[in-house]
Amino acid sequence: MGTINFSDSQTKVTNLFLNGHRCSEAILKIYGPQFGLDENLSMKIGCALGGGIGSTENVCGAVNAAAIVLGLAFGRNDHEDQLSKNKTNEVIQLFVEKFLNLHHHVNCNDLKDSKKDICIQIVKDTSKILEEIILKERKH
Repeated sequence: MGTINFSDSQTKVTNLFLNGHRCSEAILKIYGPQFGLDENLSMKIGCALGGGIGSTENVCGAVNAAAIVLGLAFGRNDHEDQLSKNKTNEVIQLFVEKFLNLHHHVNCNDLKDSKKDICIQIVKDTSKILEEIILKERKH
């Protein structure tokens, strides 16, 4: 895996969200290109995930975007690569565990019901958790 640069990524994600990007768009636009995902394609994918997958208020767009980023960082290129598949599952499960410890839910509807203006905190927390996991796991 190549060198990654997360300098000010959390601030950049937050600023994108505050300036009109959906949570998933902001996450993918900043982190996707670090792992080979084109910025325009990041936006298109992120657009579909926002609002809990197409504004259905199901699984939070930021959580879905984080899973995509972790798949880009640790996923497999060959269907026979069981180690990469297992590693990807492991880091996504770790992300979900850390996210749930903070927010108790992953569904957009439940998250929004828990606190007014929760989305900005979710974007910040998602970014922080992603970086912690990626930096820790890439050292191993």
